[in-house]
Amino acid sequence: MTKHALVSFTTILAGWGAAGCSSSNSNGDGGSSGWVLTSPAFADGAALPTSATCEGKAFGTGESPEFDWTSGPSGTQSYALVFKDLSILAMDAAATLDHAYHWAIWDIPASVHQLPANLSGAEFPTDVPGARQWSSVNPFGYLGACPNPVPPDADAGAAPPPVTDNYSFTLYAINVPILAYPPDPSAGDNYVHPLDDYLLGHNIGTTLLHATSNAAATSFTPPAAPPGPSPRGGDGSAGN
Repeated sequence: MTKHALVSFTTILAGWGAAGCSSSNSNGDGGSSGWVLTSPAFADGAALPTSATCEGKAFGTGESPEFDWTSGPSGTQSYALVFKDLSILAMDAAATLDHAYHWAIWDIPASVHQLPANLSGAEFPTDVPGARQWSSVNPFGYLGACPNPVPPDADAGAAPPPVTDNYSFTLYAINVPILAYPPDPSAGDNYVHPLDDYLLGHNIGTTLLHATSNAAATSFTPPAAPPGPSPRGGDGSAGN
């Protein structure tokens, strides 16, 4: 996202809405599929480990935690995982909506039921052959939770109260092995947002893992403009 400008503490606090932290499983028609997304790094609804956030580090940093899941519903041909800030989504404000979409990894083969911790930052991570990822900052790797992205300014007086945001990792069961992913609809937008909308059209089941964070960065530098996803061949490899 080339316009990943700072969301002020005042804006967040004024529009913050608490999001539920119960797990959710769906087979696409509202019924339970029985499949579950978990992580050994944190329980559903618990705080993310500091390693998965910007805590004590520069904005835009953090290591992805390990994720494990059971088999998706019948017809699953691939998986996609999207990391979202539910508190920003609950604000429902056009100016800040893109900031809610942190990271996505998709075209995960149906035979894969785990993402290892600290995934590499490449668009096509060697840790998960066949998959591709994108985030609004790095690019392309995981963008850690950072609800308090600007360190307190000693010259500005008292620091604002820290913000705690609610997050979700949404795992989609996809009905095709490789997505014909859409182009970025407009230059400067966060590609994870339209991708998440696009996934809904191929989704046959969803399970969520919730988390919270009050992480604070040590420094904030507006990110450089990340490129959109590169072209991809029909065999799942990068192409031109």
